Amino acid sequence: MVTEGAFSRGSRLAEEERGSVAVTVLVVREVAADAESVAVAAELAVRRADWEPYADAGGYRIVGIDTTAPAFKERDSSGRYVWAFDVACTVVRSL
Repeated sequence: MVTEGAFSRGSRLAEEERGSVAVTVLVVREVAADAESVAVAAELAVRRADWEPYADAGGYRIVGIDTTAPAFKERDSSGRYVWAFDVACTVVRSL
């Protein structure tokens, strides 16, 4: 599951603004070890991904990303294990 936070402006120019968007990635599995290993693999894939082909996505241009280490978050209401990590995307948005 992926959730996107709000755009937070850092600076503004004539035709664009630069800022960040936080994205949280949640991994949910019935076995604790599976949740951890999938979360670690997903974070590694995101961190190592070549973002250049996707850099221009509509009105946003990704100029950098940073990830946090995956960590256990909670057990959900059905007893599944939830692990999470955040992706901080630095973006430029056209005005």
